[in-house]
Amino acid sequence: MYDALDIAAWQFSVWSGTTVTDARQKSMRLATVERLGARPVEWEDLAVEIRNVARRLSTTE
Repeated sequence: MYDALDIAAWQFSVWSGTTVTDARQKSMRLATVERLGARPVEWEDLAVEIRNVARRLSTTE
C-alpha cells in the first residue's frame, strides 16, 4: 500500500539552478526530468547527491 508520507518511497532529482533555469519550464513531467539527465536519488542519498552536484559546479566554474 502506497503511503505518500513515507519519504523512503520517493525518488528525488538534483540539478544545478542553471540547469533548471535553462530548461525554461514552469513544471516538469518525469519524461522531461529524465531527458535532462537527472538520475533518481533515494532520500538517504539526497544530501550526498546535493554535495556531489555542488562539487561538480565548483570545479567547472
